[in-house]
Amino acid sequence: MAKFMPEDQQIPAAITLSACPVCKGADHRPVSRPLFGIGQDIFSSFWNELGLVRCRSCSLVFVNPRPNQAALNQFYSSKSYICHNHTYGAEARFLTQHAQIINALLCRQISSPQPELLDYGCGGGYLLHYLSKLGWSVYGYDIGQRALDTSRSHGLKVTNSREELLQRTYDAVTLCHSFEHVSDPEELLGFLKRLIKPGGVLLIEVPNALSLRAILSCPFFVRHAHFDERYRAFPIHLFHYMPKTLQRALIVNGYKPVKVTTTSIGLPHLLREVDEDATSEKPAEEAPTSIIAKSAIWKRIIKSALFNSLLGDSLIIISKPANHAL
Repeated sequence: MAKFMPEDQQIPAAITLSACPVCKGADHRPVSRPLFGIGQDIFSSFWNELGLVRCRSCSLVFVNPRPNQAALNQFYSSKSYICHNHTYGAEARFLTQHAQIINALLCRQISSPQPELLDYGCGGGYLLHYLSKLGWSVYGYDIGQRALDTSRSHGLKVTNSREELLQRTYDAVTLCHSFEHVSDPEELLGFLKRLIKPGGVLLIEVPNALSLRAILSCPFFVRHAHFDERYRAFPIHLFHYMPKTLQRALIVNGYKPVKVTTTSIGLPHLLREVDEDATSEKPAEEAPTSIIAKSAIWKRIIKSALFNSLLGDSLIIISKPANHAL
């Protein structure tokens, strides 16, 4: 593995991992990196050095060489990174639906009448905000100052201190679209075990590398049909997990997966360009209620089949520390 210098001695650069972070295998096959990336203003000095590989032993896809921690910290504190700036406005409907999904999944695993939840990598706190309305006692952790400021402005309890997290334990720990950013997943999974109550669970949600959207956004369609692959967030999504690789990462680090599912179709965001002239100012005729009802039923059926086939845009795995799951 790469050796990390003390943070105050680091400069933005690319580093190379010699072993797979999950299985420790040393045989990696280069794969095509996304044609489009983000953060090029931060990573420009070593952009051409960055790559993407697949471990031949466990099939994990990860960025290698990748930006060192100093470069990543510089990106996350820059204006290029807007994930901490939730306004609780235009996104409210989507965020509420997401929180309801997370709540429903967790409630099937937890029986505590007053459950406590930690959202690790809470960003602007949207999940905490909505889950608190559903009866959870919520806490958040993030390293970004803007994330902390935004969350605190909504009255949420958040911190950037790991030592403070260790002062209590939680019925559920969630990492929603943050685990793929973590440089050392093995270390983090070990730390989180100490925070989970007996009977508690860990919920990890990441982009699904085997989603229908991921399958369709192959290089050919990206080049010739303008399909969008920027959701891969190269190179800050350090790992591209699929169901078997995320499950393996959990199992080798002492967790037992108890629920694997996917959510979100993602196909409406597949195209990078939209023909604005195609929009019409002519009001649409109102469809009969029966047609709308039938359409809604078919949408539910299609979504259910898609998610159960693990082709949804987001992969969610709920697990328990193995010693709790016995």
